[in-house]
Amino acid sequence: MAREPGDVVLGRYRLVEVLGEGGMGAVWRAHDERMRRDVALKQLKLPLTLEAGVREQLVARMEREARSVGMLHHPGVITVHDQFHDDEGLPWIVMELVRGRSLADLLRDDGPLDEVEAARIGAQIAEAVAAAHEAGKHTRLL
Repeated sequence: MAREPGDVVLGRYRLVEVLGEGGMGAVWRAHDERMRRDVALKQLKLPLTLEAGVREQLVARMEREARSVGMLHHPGVITVHDQFHDDEGLPWIVMELVRGRSLADLLRDDGPLDEVEAARIGAQIAEAVAAAHEAGKHTRLL
């Protein structure tokens, strides 16, 4: 079922707007009506034609990654609050909503970074990846 702004997922998360979409899913800005805060909801979309075994592998991988990131505590890593399955059995991840521009948006809007800014951003990314590595976590969600 296609989701729309205003839909409530799990009786709790009111979808506000799509923040980004890819081939395997979408990230929504949503309002957690129980906690009265905005969150990011990552929705995995799986084609109906997908073989059951492949579907199960993708769902399991997303759940593992959510748990892995959820165990990390670092300022450069988004906090994962929860994960759940909707009434269609599709997994969702509830994450901290970080307001601001993505690196891609920054580069598109402002052009190339100067060396100092590129080094600063690169160091922040490296610190977050190092924290994940030290914790033994390997994930695509970073």
